[in-house]
Amino acid sequence: MLEKQNWFLVTKEILAQEEIDYDKIEAIDFSYALRYHVNYFKQKVNDYALPFLEIEEENKKKFLEHLAKDLFSISIKTFVSDLHKHKKKAPFAGSSPEERYYSYLTDRFGSISSIQQFFFEYPVLCRLLTERLEFHLDNYIQFIQGIEESIEEIIKVFR
Repeated sequence: MLEKQNWFLVTKEILAQEEIDYDKIEAIDFSYALRYHVNYFKQKVNDYALPFLEIEEENKKKFLEHLAKDLFSISIKTFVSDLHKHKKKAPFAGSSPEERYYSYLTDRFGSISSIQQFFFEYPVLCRLLTERLEFHLDNYIQFIQGIEESIEEIIKVFR
């Protein structure tokens, strides 16, 4: 049953987050559609902090960037196809190509409900993204656990 599958449950968690304010977004491009996935990963990474090891924000940012690039590479063809599909249906608001692109992105991915609608139309992409996010999260957790299990040996080597 779909509702009991792990990827579906995780997707529900991802899309149950609070709305992310436009003001907090640095750039609006196709990665804008993945902001809830990246934010979910960021929250989970922060849950796996070790008391004796603080991972610098710059290094956490690298994990996030790697995840975002991976999810983006999986989804870009679908995003472009969806853009052209919607472009054929009705013109986007705006007088320049940049304004029309911005209009599409904010209309299509501007709220949780619009993102839910997108993933309802592309369920295979939804599953792929969620499973890939879980893969990255599992790798991060294994990395942290490996450090935790080897901390005494690491301290001996670097003293």
